[in-house]
Amino acid sequence: MSINFSTIEIDRSIKLKNTLLKSPKQLHSKLDGQAIHIVNRVINDEDSTNLVITLKEFLLPYITDEKLITVGKRDKENTLNFRIIHDAEFYEKSGLVLEH
Repeated sequence: MSINFSTIEIDRSIKLKNTLLKSPKQLHSKLDGQAIHIVNRVINDEDSTNLVITLKEFLLPYITDEKLITVGKRDKENTLNFRIIHDAEFYEKSGLVLEH
């Protein structure tokens, strides 16, 4: 399983002036207080469940309140939504529309 980021239309954005990977402390300042929602609607199997757990564990050090990270099957308004989806090849083979 791999994770890729895809561009979608958004109603609000936060411009980052520095590379977060060079200084993870900057990620902490951007995520602290931000509600995060991990959406596992499409795949919802053992691998994707493990991915959700791993993603949540990765994000926890960057926030002060663990309750800000939630998991569900639908996007949540006013939160940073991470969608767990299949890879592009799956959608090409199945003829389904890529959800991103």
